[in-house]
Amino acid sequence: MPFKRTPDPEEEDKEPRVVKDGESWKLFHKDMWLRKGLEVNRPADIDTVKITDDQKRVIRDTWKLMSGHLAESGTLMYLRIFQVSPGIKAVFHMENMSPEEIKELPRLKMHSVKFMQAIETAVENLDNMTEVVAPIFINLGRRHIYYKDLSDEFFNVFGGALMYTWHTNMGSAFTDEIRGAWSRLFDYMLQHMRFGFMTALAEKQAEEEAEAAAKEAAMDASGSDVDADEEEDNVSK
Repeated sequence: MPFKRTPDPEEEDKEPRVVKDGESWKLFHKDMWLRKGLEVNRPADIDTVKITDDQKRVIRDTWKLMSGHLAESGTLMYLRIFQVSPGIKAVFHMENMSPEEIKELPRLKMHSVKFMQAIETAVENLDNMTEVVAPIFINLGRRHIYYKDLSDEFFNVFGGALMYTWHTNMGSAFTDEIRGAWSRLFDYMLQHMRFGFMTALAEKQAEEEAEAAAKEAAMDASGSDVDADEEEDNVSK
């Protein structure tokens, strides 16, 4: 499949927005990530993470503890990523900024809310994982190839930061049962994000190699034409 840039709903929104504490506009639009043309064929073994009915119940019940402060939770998650792996700050052009400066960035708050709303969509579709949740997070993963110098190791740090955020927000209510349930959903999300990222990266590389080969072939053909013209001139003389 030829490489195709995954659109970002943010880019289709021409009006600048600022996400303030306590506010949670619907910035993540599910249909934008499911619309025709973004489907990705994936191997059957990518959907091996199974979430039981009991775990689904736990996820739905405890999401209520997270859903009231999406901007704050998402920002905490990214600050944790930058704390654990400071090099990732450069990917987001924040390498010279302090945590205090970063957490006040409107663009980070907006990005945080959008990702947390993507998780909310996953919670709302726990019985529709293959048809809804999988393609959403594959396409989110594809979008990450446009962050320069980002590697697939980012997703390992991402998973730990998610769990840290949930634990921090829930405090003593964060039991082993809750951890186990959410870890299954996080594994599923990040497995599909990583797959989307690596697939898009391979497509992009293949496209660049094909373009380079085409240019080389064109140069070789041009050189052959020059040689042929010179040979014809010599014969005419």
